Amino acid sequence: MSIDTDRPVADLVTDDPRRARLLNDLGIDFCCGGQRSLAAWSEEIGRPVEDVVAALAEADRTALADSAVATARPAWADANVPELIEHILDVHHTYLWERMPAIRELADKVASVHGDHHPELIEIRRITTALLDELDGHLRKEEQILFPLTLQLTEAEAAGDRAPAFHCGRIANPIRVMLLEHDHAGEALAELRRLSNGYTVPEDGCASYRLLYEELEQLEGDLHLHVHKENNVLFPQVLELENRLAS
Repeated sequence: MSIDTDRPVADLVTDDPRRARLLNDLGIDFCCGGQRSLAAWSEEIGRPVEDVVAALAEADRTALADSAVATARPAWADANVPELIEHILDVHHTYLWERMPAIRELADKVASVHGDHHPELIEIRRITTALLDELDGHLRKEEQILFPLTLQLTEAEAAGDRAPAFHCGRIANPIRVMLLEHDHAGEALAELRRLSNGYTVPEDGCASYRLLYEELEQLEGDLHLHVHKENNVLFPQVLELENRLAS
């Protein structure tokens, strides 16, 4: 598959989520910065765009050889709004609710045991705790406010009604809050990657140390895809739907 360097990087991941890992490793933000082109991001990270395209093409070939599947475009990429919300809840919210307590406990344990010799772990614990605290509230706002309001919009469209009146005004208002919190999460993840030297465990790192870094790297990968699906797939559909029903 040829790669158009002028396309938003978000589209590249929507077409094939297996590209997310490579883009993360290159330092290309496909979720909060997903509307920037591959060419713009290549300039940002100081890599020739031809090298980035070659790396993506090689990753595509490797994924194809491993899976023997011609295309990896996922079902969620073309899902309607209720289906996409259900997918996000089932996959990403479930993962976070299940893993956040263990990650919090590990960050505290490893910092307590190894913090004297690896002071970066103290900061990793602080950032991880703050991130998880914000995610706790973020998930609740999505589950209790934004997603129910969004489903009211889809129900109104199905009934042929206009957009309902919301206590928050337009649904663009809570979406704006979610976008800001997504930016905060992205900044925290970037700082965790920097402090951990790309989640590289030192020679004196114990099993818990290794597990913490594995959990944080998995959190990073899942959260990047989670934010991508909302910022670049779900939210544009919801805003378009609200505008359509309000006209």
